[in-house]
Parts: sequence; structure tokens; C-alpha cells
Amino acid sequence: KCVALGTLRTEPSPMAAQAEALDERTNVGNHVGKASAPPRRSQSKRSYLATLAASDDTSAVFGTEEATDPSNQRDDPDAGVWDEEGLEEKLATLRQKLDEATSEQNQHFPQSERGDDTSTERADDSGASASGAPASGASAVSDNFLRKCLRQRKGDVERSLMVATNLHNFRRSVGWSLAIHHSEVSPAALGSGMHHLHRDQYGRAVVVYNPELLDRNKETIERYQHMGMYLMEQATDDLTVQRRGSVLIFDCSRYSLSNLSLLTLEDVRRGTGMWTNSFPCRLKRVFVVGLSHAARSTIAMFLNLLVPTKIRARVVMVPGGAAGDAVLEEGLGRGHVPLSLRDMAAAQGEWRARVRGHLAGQPLLPPLSDCASAAASAT
Repeated sequence: KCVALGTLRTEPSPMAAQAEALDERTNVGNHVGKASAPPRRSQSKRSYLATLAASDDTSAVFGTEEATDPSNQRDDPDAGVWDEEGLEEKLATLRQKLDEATSEQNQHFPQSERGDDTSTERADDSGASASGAPASGASAVSDNFLRKCLRQRKGDVERSLMVATNLHNFRRSVGWSLAIHHSEVSPAALGSGMHHLHRDQYGRAVVVYNPELLDRNKETIERYQHMGMYLMEQATDDLTVQRRGSVLIFDCSRYSLSNLSLLTLEDVRRGTGMWTNSFPCRLKRVFVVGLSHAARSTIAMFLNLLVPTKIRARVVMVPGGAAGDAVLEEGLGRGHVPLSLRDMAAAQGEWRARVRGHLAGQPLLPPLSDCASAAASAT
């Protein structure tokens, strides 16, 4: 609030410094709406955000007004899907470029704090080494992961290289394996239900975030982030998800924004670094459920500062009640709205059973056949 309203009188926070830096280099003229006129060069970004926060119009930041017409949420699941021409040739080129880009770093990088072997043993498509242990080193970035990059970047080798290199550098910087094995994931975080994983009517992965279930008495925020990364790795191992993408649902109906103070700057940096051009996920839609109008203004300011316009345009503010249910059903399909949005207790029992099955060798992501059966039962 101090940053937004310009009342901060102590040392500028990193967020404030970022806002000031954006004054000269960020064009906000693409925001439209009665309260979102772009600031003059002499007007500070902070003042602009304060005006936006006081306004009733947050559609300029989210790229859409609150979703009241369900038909607006219809998607073409195959829009932008790469035809995969020359995939294996591009894979070989990408592999060579990645090994060249990271070879010098590997020479100077010590053994992982986890004790992983830093040899150049090639990982298989699961990300494990020939010995079965989580592999490390540049060449341990699996072919499966590189194919994910190419599919996300529609065959662009250079852009795929950027994602793979960023993943390599980020994972090494925080001590995470390049391919996370379930034995490394915190059981408390995985079973917490903070994240649930489903499919929609198109076979896309649907990741539900239940932020009120983040309990720092059970695990650190880093371990919850690590678990979320593992969940997305599992989801994107699926070929349909690689091609058609994923949907995120932030269920904020039981969450107080005052809990954001629990996050440290390091948590924010880690959370940003683990996703920003560091993981190949085609994000098709983001549904935000249960925010009050005041909370939307707060979130709008964060999005305006930190999220590219292309992603903001995919954010949908879902109203409460029957209108919100209709929006989610239209976007995800009848029978595919996550149970946690209606009955959290039942959803938690279902999720914990799925986790137990996964640890016994079953996939976390429901099979595609479940999509058809869910649609049939809903009908």
C-alpha cells in the first residue's frame, strides 16, 4: 500500500525501485479503460498505480472485465500447436547447443549440496540417470524436457535453448535437481492439497492453487515451491499437455491477502525465477476465483508491475455463485470443474488417495480416458 500510494518514507523497497525504474522504460499505453490512461513521462509509475488502485476499473490490467458471459471462455485447444516438422533434427541441434552453453559452468560447479553426482551421464526421458538416481549436469537435461521446450517454442531452437539454459542455471543456483524425483519432494507439501492436479475437457492440465493450505509450520515456502515445480513436471510429461497447454486456477475464496506478508523477498525471487523463461509450459488461461473488489485492485498492481501483457490478457476474474460456476464450466467443460471449488473436504480426501497411488507408481495426472467419462457423467 505504501508503494502504491506514495507514502513510503524509508529506504525504497525492491518493489518501489522496480516501479521507479519502469517509469522510463515501460510503455503502459496499451491499457485501455476510463481509469487506465497511460502516465505522462513526468508522472511516476507509483502515481499511476495509486490511481489504478482507487479505480473501479481493473479490466485494463487483467485484459478482460470480470467474466459474466461464459461464451467468452471458449478456447480452440489446438490453436498455435506446432506441427513438429523436423523435431528430432531440432532436438539434436538443441542438445549440442545446450552442452556447449553449459559446459564451462559444469567445470566450475561443485557437487550438489544434495550429494548428486555431477558427471555428464546422459539422462533418459524420465530425467533419471542410467543408475536410476536423479541425474545432474548439463547433459542430464533429458531429451523429453528438450522436446517440451521445442513444442512450447514451436520449433524455435534458440528460444528453446534460452528456456533450457535458464532451467539449468536456476536449478543449480537453488540446489534443485534438473529433473525432480518424487523421493526428493516433501511428503507434507505434496499431501497438503495446496496444489491439486486435474484435466479439462480438452485434455489440458488444470492446476488448482489453494493458498490457504500453505502451512509454514509443516514445511518451508521453498519446499512448497519445489513441490509445485514437481507437479508441473509431472503434468507436462504428458504429450497432450505439451501440445495443448495448461490452465491455472487460483482459488482465493478462503484466503486473506494479509498472508502475503509471510513471503520473503527470497521466496518471491525464487518463485519468479522457477517459472520465468525457465520452464516449458503453455499457459492458456488463468482463472482467479473469489477475490473481493479491493483485493482485485491489489492484485492488479502486482500484475501490472510483474506480468507481461500477453499473460495478463489470459487472466479471468471469476465471480461468485452460479455465474462463476457457468464461466468455469464453459472454460473447462461440464464435469471438469475441480471438486475443491465445491467441497474441499471431499477434494482433499481424493487428492491424498491420488498421492498415495502416485507414490506406488501411478501417474498424478488423470488419464485422458477420464475426460470422456467425466463429460459423459455430467451429461
